[in-house]
Amino acid sequence: MRLEIKKQFRAIVLLMILQMCAILLGGCGTKRDTGSIIKKTTGGATVNKEENYDATAMGVVKNIDDIRQAVLIYNVQSGIEETFFYNGATTVSDTHETAIAMSQIELGEIVDIYFVSSNMTATKVQISPTAFRYAEIDKLTMDTTKSAISIGDATYKYDSNLFLCQKGQEIKLIDLNNQDKLNVYGVGNKIFSIVVEKGHGYIRLTGNSAFVGGMIEVGYGIILPVTEDMLIAAREGSYKVELRNGNLTATKNITLAADQELTLDLSEYKPEDKEIGLVQFDIYPVGADLYINGTLVKYDDPIRLNYGRHHIQVDMTGYETYSGVLQVGEPSQTVNISLAEGPTNVVSEETDEDPAVANINTPVPSSSTATPTTNTSSNEDDTDAKVNDIGTVSVDHAHTISISAPVGAKIYLNGSYKGTVPTTFDKEIGTHTITLSQSGYKTKSYTVEVANDKQNIVLSFPEMIKAGDEE
Repeated sequence: MRLEIKKQFRAIVLLMILQMCAILLGGCGTKRDTGSIIKKTTGGATVNKEENYDATAMGVVKNIDDIRQAVLIYNVQSGIEETFFYNGATTVSDTHETAIAMSQIELGEIVDIYFVSSNMTATKVQISPTAFRYAEIDKLTMDTTKSAISIGDATYKYDSNLFLCQKGQEIKLIDLNNQDKLNVYGVGNKIFSIVVEKGHGYIRLTGNSAFVGGMIEVGYGIILPVTEDMLIAAREGSYKVELRNGNLTATKNITLAADQELTLDLSEYKPEDKEIGLVQFDIYPVGADLYINGTLVKYDDPIRLNYGRHHIQVDMTGYETYSGVLQVGEPSQTVNISLAEGPTNVVSEETDEDPAVANINTPVPSSSTATPTTNTSSNEDDTDAKVNDIGTVSVDHAHTISISAPVGAKIYLNGSYKGTVPTTFDKEIGTHTITLSQSGYKTKSYTVEVANDKQNIVLSFPEMIKAGDEE
């Protein structure tokens, strides 16, 4: 009997041991999902269920703080700024999933961020493959009335949250200059950020009286008539600067840094008397405007011009506009120009041949050596076209541009001096670079769009910043 009880007891103990082993073995064979969390998507990034995150966001990088290991973005979907934290375990990559350092992500880039929402820690930061980028573009057209930006044939929208920066510093829309080289970032049909890749500096001409009335060309495409006092905004870089006035030429090689003002002293160049001719202009109808090398001139008395080629244009409302090249090569000569009546301004552009206007006492400049084209500018009221090496500029003589601030600053329109603020001058329609200069202050330039709206306009710019002060 005792033996039987012992056997039963041993069987019970053995059964309990086997059950405990089964439990232990079953537990050891079950995988716990400790590395994944239930996912939700708040941005445009693709969720990867193998990563340790529970949310994503797409945004414009506005600041990277290496000390705090924090990145500030403007979330393009929620429209708010958010700060995310990163560490050594954070994966950082470009659009092709190639690993990069956080410092290689530039301000203004659009990134996808995968993060843990409880502590805003990023597990992955990637330059967004779904965003678009225009790299180092030379020109964009901005319509502030429609909040639209055109690049080539494409047009995009933008809003008040558009992020702009240069050299790591946030700037304003008005700070963009049409000489700058830009990187543009966006998603879909909207632009979210513009970064100045190459900024601009300034070229000041001194001692340049020998070239007044001629032309200056700066390496990559700036061509302007030379005036007595010039301050030209130009893109940073190394260029060849060429000036010419008749047979007189000068060539300078320069390297211009962003925000630098570089002075070119041309006082060594002096025209000889024998290279100057007196030109008498006899123009019909009386009162027509005469432009020589893009500058409006009075012609009641003979005009002193250096020997060589000069752009001339004569126009008057209600008459066809004449434009051509005058070859000065004699001590004195007379040029007769008669404008024909017509509903549009017809512009004769320069050819390689010398037009008949160069001939003395020619009643009407011949069109046989020039190709006429129809000017696209309006001929209503008192608006006409001024043509020079830059292109066609529409001038509205009946209306003005007034600059009201900053008081005391010198104003330059596309490099030509216009006066000291406050000042007023004829309204030129189109895109212009307005440069402000004042002793003891940083030179500053702005790009403005002047509409052909038959209205006077008043422009006011921010106060000048003292040289050496931080912006």
